[in-house]
Amino acid sequence: MEDNHMETKLIFRQPREGIDRFMISAVGNFNKNTRRAMELCKEMNFSVVECPSDECKLACREVGMDRTDKIANRAVATVKVPTDIKDGEYIGTSAEYFRFQVYDALMKGKSGVRLQRICPGALSKQAMPGPLFHYIKEINFRIQELGRTMMALKKVQPAKAQVLAKTELPKDCAVSEFKDSEGNRYLLIQNTDCESRKPKQYVFELAKKYRVYRVNPHDGRQQIMKEDLETMKLIVMPGDADLLRFQPAEEEPYLIEYALKK
Repeated sequence: MEDNHMETKLIFRQPREGIDRFMISAVGNFNKNTRRAMELCKEMNFSVVECPSDECKLACREVGMDRTDKIANRAVATVKVPTDIKDGEYIGTSAEYFRFQVYDALMKGKSGVRLQRICPGALSKQAMPGPLFHYIKEINFRIQELGRTMMALKKVQPAKAQVLAKTELPKDCAVSEFKDSEGNRYLLIQNTDCESRKPKQYVFELAKKYRVYRVNPHDGRQQIMKEDLETMKLIVMPGDADLLRFQPAEEEPYLIEYALKK
């Protein structure tokens, strides 16, 4: 079945917690090489920079970055950039743990993430890209694309979960269930193992037959993954998560796009 021949429903949403988009905030002291630091923050796909200095205010205006003194909103999760660096490279499983923290914020229904310390993982004090610069850039891009859907969803309490047939989850796996204003149901499924560098395959029994759509993290669009599923297999990288929509198999297929209601 070709997705581009399928009906697409446009669903409007209200801003959540006063935030109209998924927020990704860089927090740090940018008083040195400030203009270059702001250029790199913009390249890393940050939504806003948190820094009160006059130098930062001027640099943000010059490069077109949004700036604030502080984001005081409990709907935004604080994420720590790992600091275990040796010879300019990260050691251990820092990248996997950083990814876990970011997707864990989505699992909890947060409206954004803020990096508690931008240096040195992403950006050095000399405004040079850090060891995780390109990695953070990619993660920021992906969660912004997923955020266009996540901002339209409300987390469902576990007692009301309806998609999975069983409540027991596979080892090193977390599942959060969400729904939108029209009752469309989603699961966000995360591999919580940050020690392994290998992906894991999970098997889930579903409550009934579903058509499963995956929200593509590269463009935020939905695409049919499987038809008439009663048992679902899913492969997820360490710390990563997949966002899936579940539609009863007997219904006619359709895609969904979300837009802000202004």
